[in-house]
Amino acid sequence: MATKKTLDTATVFGIAMGVGSLVISMVLEFRELNPDFGSPFLKLSALLIIFGGTFGCTMLSFPMEQIRNIPTLFRIALFWEQSDDMALVETVSKLAEVARREGILALEPKRDELRATYPFLAKGFELVIDGRPPEVVKEVLTNEIYAMEERHKVGAEVFTCLGGYAPTMGIVGTVVGLIGALSKAGESTGDPTAVVEAIATAFIATFYGIATANLLFLPIATKLQRRTEREVFLRIVQTEGILATQNGDNPRVIAQSLKAFFRAKEPAKGKEPAKGKEPAK
Repeated sequence: MATKKTLDTATVFGIAMGVGSLVISMVLEFRELNPDFGSPFLKLSALLIIFGGTFGCTMLSFPMEQIRNIPTLFRIALFWEQSDDMALVETVSKLAEVARREGILALEPKRDELRATYPFLAKGFELVIDGRPPEVVKEVLTNEIYAMEERHKVGAEVFTCLGGYAPTMGIVGTVVGLIGALSKAGESTGDPTAVVEAIATAFIATFYGIATANLLFLPIATKLQRRTEREVFLRIVQTEGILATQNGDNPRVIAQSLKAFFRAKEPAKGKEPAKGKEPAK
């Protein structure tokens, strides 16, 4: 198969952003054009090297289409559509009741309604209505779950990457600041406290790097991973409901089986071990 080489714009922009941020930070530092906005915790060169350098390195690590997803992923971390577990169980149970009483083909008029509320469930029942054997239905849905999990995994990896680069870029920014402060110390004959203040200010970049990594990027990565785990779990439950319906199981039994999935995900509510005794292992 013929292939065509194309320029990876993420690599080009990543190098430009990373190197450019570093160069501009050095110019600001050594030409004394580095405003602090009236606060020792706000320094332009540190902000540039942390955010410009971190995002530049991340752009080098991922294709552009995945970089473009960063705002969407951030929005997913901020807003989450909470699903009603019991409503899902009730929906599957009603569909199973219709299928058992009137046959699988009786589910066909409900396709559009399902697509609007439970797209994955609709996809599974479409396979069943089309007459696919259970093993084929299970294989297709399992592959769908795996593909979704892999797509979502990349999103979490982007923020993990941001959280890994930010502290390192903070160290780079601190080194640049220290070089600038020590070079001025050799030229200055004034108050030595100014040099001490410059050295202290140089560590702001490290502060930015550690803070953004541990307060923003890494927690968002963990949040996205948890969201993916939840979505995978819900799709597994739906797959079990689809296969049980195709098998003609009793709707009440299907409902009880699906509810057991959700009970298994709840925290254990056992009694506390008696004092002086170790909990059973």
